[in-house]
Amino acid sequence: SVIVAGYRRVYRSTDRGNSWIDISGELANGALIDLLALAPSNSDVVYAYNFNTIYKTNNATAGEDASWTSVLTPTSGITSISVHPNDENTIYLTRGGYNEGSKVFVSYDAGENWENISGSLPNVPANVIKPLADDNYDGALFVGTDAGVFYLDNTLEDWEEYGDLPHTEVSDIEFQYDNQLIRIGTHGRSIFEAPLPLNEC
Repeated sequence: SVIVAGYRRVYRSTDRGNSWIDISGELANGALIDLLALAPSNSDVVYAYNFNTIYKTNNATAGEDASWTSVLTPTSGITSISVHPNDENTIYLTRGGYNEGSKVFVSYDAGENWENISGSLPNVPANVIKPLADDNYDGALFVGTDAGVFYLDNTLEDWEEYGDLPHTEVSDIEFQYDNQLIRIGTHGRSIFEAPLPLNEC
């Protein structure tokens, strides 16, 4: 029943959108919030992004009394934020544009420090990243780019292209855990699904 929405402020509803509470005030000097990410492991933790800055609250359930801190991103042009399913302080960023070697970043301390994990991803925009919430897979990450989907886990030294997809813009990634499927949304090429990795750790 809980919904969070970002405009010039971040709003939170606990009744499926029938009523809303402003939980942030204006975070970015009146500018619109570009991205929101919620921590699956902790409903108090929300991240918001606007122009090179990530804002974080650790007490979203406090409503109007929620407090926020901010950190700078390691680069500009951020296209998505994702929070690790089991660790509220591990966050991932993707970057658009055509700066080679500057596509995906991870922070293990809520944005205080960043590591570039772009590896040999193709020099096209990276649009979305999703960590896999499954203990059978060791650090599994999927990233959607303008050239398809790529996969990385702790057993691999670099990203690998995932599946035989047309090289098209991937804008969304979701997992269907009951049937162990990954589903992706593309720009103009429909929705695709495939099995999740079978190499159990």
